[in-house]
Amino acid sequence: MADRKVKDWIESYLEYTDHTEPCHLYREWVAVSTIASCLQRKCYLDWGQTVYPNLYVILVGPSGARKGTAMGYGRYFLKELKVRMVAESITREALIREVKNATENLTDPENPGLIGVTHASVTVHSPELTVFIGWDNKQLMMDLTDLYDCNERWEYRTKNMGTDTIHGPWINILGATTPDLVQKTLPLDAVGGGLTARMMFVYASRKGKISIFPQLSKEDEGLRNLLLQDLEEIKMMRGQFKITEAFLDSWADWYPKQDGNNPFSDVKFSGYFERRPWTMLKMSMIVSASRSSSMIIDAVDFREGLEILKRVEIPMKKTLAGVGKRDDADVMSKIMSYIGMERETTFNDILAVFYNDVDPEGLARIILTLQKINYCDVVEKNRKTIIKYKEK
Repeated sequence: MADRKVKDWIESYLEYTDHTEPCHLYREWVAVSTIASCLQRKCYLDWGQTVYPNLYVILVGPSGARKGTAMGYGRYFLKELKVRMVAESITREALIREVKNATENLTDPENPGLIGVTHASVTVHSPELTVFIGWDNKQLMMDLTDLYDCNERWEYRTKNMGTDTIHGPWINILGATTPDLVQKTLPLDAVGGGLTARMMFVYASRKGKISIFPQLSKEDEGLRNLLLQDLEEIKMMRGQFKITEAFLDSWADWYPKQDGNNPFSDVKFSGYFERRPWTMLKMSMIVSASRSSSMIIDAVDFREGLEILKRVEIPMKKTLAGVGKRDDADVMSKIMSYIGMERETTFNDILAVFYNDVDPEGLARIILTLQKINYCDVVEKNRKTIIKYKEK
């Protein structure tokens, strides 16, 4: 096991991309997904059931939030290491074929003469998630839901109505979309369960900063090379993660309190919340791999994984704000994004932007609703109605 070049891959990646315009959350979750892409199904945790480090990470934000830029920095490393990635625009049949063709047999690290792992691991890297999933493509959504759980065998029907089997399937997704397209792509009956319960929505209303000169410095290039070397070490990891007593103590303190500490009041996130402990185990593996190749999960991995999760959950609820049965749910989501981006605006300014979507009476109802849920404050000043975003 070679010594790592950087102390923590995720932290060093954030340092490497600090000069870029995407926000901290986007860059952090691209780093998390990049590590997961390299661990693949080769690495796992025995927790009664087998847990694998795959995630469906979706960057959500308006045009100009630099979602694609954030993904591009992670994609560079995956291409350099020849991690198997799936084309953005692909049919269901072609996706299944890609997964099946990725099948690989690995020897058991403790018994080199034995086949230890059969895995068919691929990463979907899709800057336009709608292009990958398509419009109301329920069959693909059901397939991705099934494949997330990484069962030992996955049987599917072929075009000729026969059946075929993939052994050891594993899919990791890093995608990007806008709040509008989330609402249009995901059918209402799929929200809260199924595929959306397995997605990590990473929401930002704007880019993180303005970078006038985003070119890499010599120091940045040097750090990139160190990150590449360490990621290659991560890609070579395989076998079972072990846990320490300190990790078990942290888990035993945290897990029983979960039901009473739901960060979401919206029932659309009930499916995600039920899977949150499972997600924490995945995050603990990824954070451990970020620090070393020891395959040991300690209390520090649990703590750091939980902090990463908490940071993304604060704005996550905004992702599905426009998905609902209210007639104005769609426009309300757009107005929420606008207020969040402007931070402070006026009633008339909002109306001027969204006059094609809502009349003054409808806007007044929406603003009142947002005020009641503590999304914004409303004050009268100099004969103007001022709407101020409430920082969470």
